[in-house]
Amino acid sequence: MLPLAATAIILAGMFSSWYGYHPIDWANYMEAASRMLAGASPYQDLEFFAPAWVAIALIPLQLLPAGSSAGVWLLLSAAAAFSSALIWTQYQGFPASARARALLSALTAASPAALYVCLTGQITALAELGLVGLAVLAASNNRK
Repeated sequence: MLPLAATAIILAGMFSSWYGYHPIDWANYMEAASRMLAGASPYQDLEFFAPAWVAIALIPLQLLPAGSSAGVWLLLSAAAAFSSALIWTQYQGFPASARARALLSALTAASPAALYVCLTGQITALAELGLVGLAVLAASNNRK
């Protein structure tokens, strides 16, 4: 699984470098992370409305070339959209078959709303994954 993930990350980075994929929200997040890394405010003269901890979490993407980090961001966003739907369907047990849950999760991740989030570089998919994970964890702990 790790080689597959590494290959996907490399291909995503190459894709964004070749095609100049730099969505506006991603660019703002990267600028905010860069400013925080330099000890500056992420909010000064930048359209960055997220809490500052978001920029801290994105500092590792600053280690990649700009063109590559946009592709990795796109891959992470798509994976988060798919994973949050898959976690939720597995928790709910609907649909009953694992294949149907994976298909429903893929369709959810390919919905216009999810695609808009991914292609504009928003952080919404990652936030959704965190919230779904916390909700499932809390519900699972309450069942014990």
